[in-house]
Amino acid sequence: MQKMVISKIFLTVLSFASLLVWSANGTAASTTSSIFNITIDTSSLQGTSASLAFDFLNNNADAPNANAVTISSFQTDGVFDTSLTDNVGSVSGTLNDVATFSSITDGFNELFQPITLGSFLQFQLNIISLLDLHESDSFQLNIFNGLGTASLVPTLDPLGTDILFEVNFLPNISFTSFTDLVSAEQVVSAVPVPGAFSLMLLALGAWGGLVKSKQRFVLK
Repeated sequence: MQKMVISKIFLTVLSFASLLVWSANGTAASTTSSIFNITIDTSSLQGTSASLAFDFLNNNADAPNANAVTISSFQTDGVFDTSLTDNVGSVSGTLNDVATFSSITDGFNELFQPITLGSFLQFQLNIISLLDLHESDSFQLNIFNGLGTASLVPTLDPLGTDILFEVNFLPNISFTSFTDLVSAEQVVSAVPVPGAFSLMLLALGAWGGLVKSKQRFVLK
């Protein structure tokens, strides 16, 4: 009987926690995570003073959400100084470690890194997407000149902004390259991350099991 009382307390807490998460989100939204390994051939620009502009755009800044991007395992045979890194908006970290972008508070989020280009850039993107009704956020990269005033890499970007690639979040996480200089390997594809709805299902299922256990206890 004591064990059953403890179980009831645990399940009550679990149910209450799931409802809190549900209320905080305003919906039973779930999240997915995808990981891409990116390689960019910059051999034609080796030795050139340039700037890397990683931009995370919240395309509905009036409705902030929990979408996020991290850049990790950054490698290059070029030269850059992270003391010159300029982070704008909801961005933290540097390319030497882990750079994290969020669309929770700001519409425009950027990591701007001056660099003397080598023959390649390599890094890993971890994309975390909240599957809700917000307009799609996007993540993209430009390679500008050292002043950040003009693109060094003409691309097939239909908007004419010469971004090298773009990651879109809705309806599903998708990666689009606009130049042959970029190669991308999706090493993890849309892995679901449990949300409030999953917690509630877990609580309800456990309650059902507890009721059956109680019935068996009474019959005995």
